[in-house]
Order: sequence, then C-alpha cells, then structure tokens
Amino acid sequence: MERYLSLALLLALLLATCSCPAFADTEEVLIEDIELDQSDLQQSDLLELDSTGLLDTDLLTDLLTGEDALSGESADQASDAIQNSSSSDYSLSETSITIGVKENYTKLTVNTPTSNGKAPKITWRSGNKKIAKVNSKTGKITGVKKGSTNIYAKIEGQKKEIKCKVKVLKAPKKKNFSISPQNGSLKVGQVGQYEIKFDRGYGGSFSFSSSDTGIAYIDENGVVTANSPGTCDITVTMYNEVSRTVSLQVLANGSSESEKIEKLLSCARKKLGKPYKHGCFGSDKFDCVGFTYWCYKQVGVKLKDSTSKQAGDTRFMSVSYNELAPGDLVYFHTDDDSKVSHAALYLGDGEIIHASATAGKVIISEMVSSSSDYYKRNFHCARRVFP
Repeated sequence: MERYLSLALLLALLLATCSCPAFADTEEVLIEDIELDQSDLQQSDLLELDSTGLLDTDLLTDLLTGEDALSGESADQASDAIQNSSSSDYSLSETSITIGVKENYTKLTVNTPTSNGKAPKITWRSGNKKIAKVNSKTGKITGVKKGSTNIYAKIEGQKKEIKCKVKVLKAPKKKNFSISPQNGSLKVGQVGQYEIKFDRGYGGSFSFSSSDTGIAYIDENGVVTANSPGTCDITVTMYNEVSRTVSLQVLANGSSESEKIEKLLSCARKKLGKPYKHGCFGSDKFDCVGFTYWCYKQVGVKLKDSTSKQAGDTRFMSVSYNELAPGDLVYFHTDDDSKVSHAALYLGDGEIIHASATAGKVIISEMVSSSSDYYKRNFHCARRVFP
C-alpha cells in the first residue's frame, strides 16, 4: 500500500510541475515526455526510464486514468505481452507479389506467432493508391496501373508495420502461360522437371500440385518425383487462380521403354568413328544434331532438326544434370556463349556419345575427366524422351 501512495504522490508532483505557470515558457519542460532521474523512481518498479532517460508517457497515461491497472497477476500478464509481442515475430505470407492491372490478390496474409493465441487486429494500407489499392480491413489488393509500390500491414499493439512489395503489370490474357511437358512420363524413382512458359514475358507467382502424391510428388519449383506406377494430374495455379493441368504417367521399372533405350544406344554405338560433316543427318556422316536425330529415328521418335529446337522441345520432360539417365538428350553451350550449340546422347556413368566437330567424328566423351570438366561446366539442359 505504501508503494502505491508513494507513486500517487510522485504523479501528483509531476502534474503540478507540468501545469505551473512559472514553467510555461521554459523550453526545458517536455510536453510529450517528462524528464526524470532514475533515483526518482527507485520507490516503484512499475515505472522505468527508457534508453533516453524519458518516462514512457503511454504507461503514465494508463496509470493516471486507471486503465489496465498493473497489480498482481494482471501486471505479470501485461509484462509478458510486452516482451513476447515483438514486431519481428510477425511476417507476411509473401514479401513480393506480381499482379495485373484490374486484377485482385487475396492471398496475402499475416503470419501470427502461435504463442499469442488470439489473432490481432490488422489494418492494411497502400504506399501508392494510384498503383495498387488495398482494403484496409480484408487486405484484398487491386492493381490500378503499371508500376511498383508497397502494401503495409499494421498489427494492433505493434509499433512497426510489415510490408510486401507489389509489382503491377499490364493485365495479362487469361491464357497467359503453358506447362510442359503436356503428357510426361517417368519411371518409379526417377525425377523430372516441369516448366512454365509465359506469354510476352509476363510472370507472377504460381504453385504446383499433384492429384495423387502417392504416384508422384511435385515441389514448389516444379521438380517431380515418381513414387509408384499409375497416372496422375499435375496442376499449376497462378495467383489469379487461372490453372493448367497436364497428365503424368509413372511406369514400373523394367517396362518396355527400356528395350527402346537399349536399341537407341546400340544404334548410336554402331556409328562410333563415323565422320563429322555439318548439315548431315546420317547414315554415315553426321553433325551433332543430325546424330541425335538419326539415333532417335531408329526407335520411331522424330526429333526437331536443330539444337535449339530440340533443347526447347516441350514434348519431353526436362531433367537436371544430377538426374541424367541413359538415353537422355543432352545439350551444351560454350564458355563464350550461353546459347545452346551442341547436342549429344547420355550413355550413363558420366559419358556422352556425340558427333564432335573438334574430333571430326562420332566419339564418346566424359562429362568430367581428370583433365577437364568442359561438358559439365557448359551443360545447358537435358530432355527425357523415354522414362
């Protein structure tokens, strides 16, 4: 009780000091914050000076008005709340999004610390309403015109806002992207890559999903893993809820496709030593793309007739360097140019077979040898025709 009487006397003294006419024109009197010495507060652990030696006026106001009286258990709870609700504990579901003019985005949310229990009140605002508007209560964002701005979320009880960068582009057509391959296939245990192509370079956030993860699982980057035999749908959904769905067939190991791969590589090996000649597609002279074209023709598959077209052929699954398997088409660029310029067949165990202009004939090369990592260093992409 003595503790609170001392506090009351101290507050009365502070109020009297602030209202005294003698100090009305003195610049040393602080209206917003009252300057005190730490020794003045030794009688009470309820008041503390901040790092600048100023009394927190929000706490002072609460004490004077009787709001949120700090006593017993309530004082402990208030203290815990102040310590545990740092603005750094909150985050937005995304830090950057892209939308089109006149399009809406409703998926931006605030990630709330689970320890806080009840969800706080959130107020939204736009850094530039002429570029993107936001509903102050729901967080629904609408693109207004081309440009970039920030959307801010103010969490009740927090001093700092958190933000998300919003890029607004000219509204895309509804059919503004495609997914490849359209009808892919993998063997159990194999890994492939789905690709997204946007019309006119337009991008935006999107997500992948599988209709049956037991057959195939796909991650956020479009990397798909075949788990068991069967057929499932792979769906890509854009931020504007426009989606595309393609079919993926997962085959059991030892399927008939293995026989085609064996025949393919056997035909390729039979051409070892045949001369290189630019523009030739076999059967006794080849350039690099002519060699891959001829080999696949022997197993009933017609490839495109240039390295760039073959490398970009979305009929076939894209695979990474680390997931290469026998029979895959492999494409390379040079140290001086990032454009695809060479084609080969992957034999397995780090080897490729190809028509080499440098060697002047069809040869087998190591992707990485004791003397060079040229082919690994210049790996451009790979395509899987047979799973």
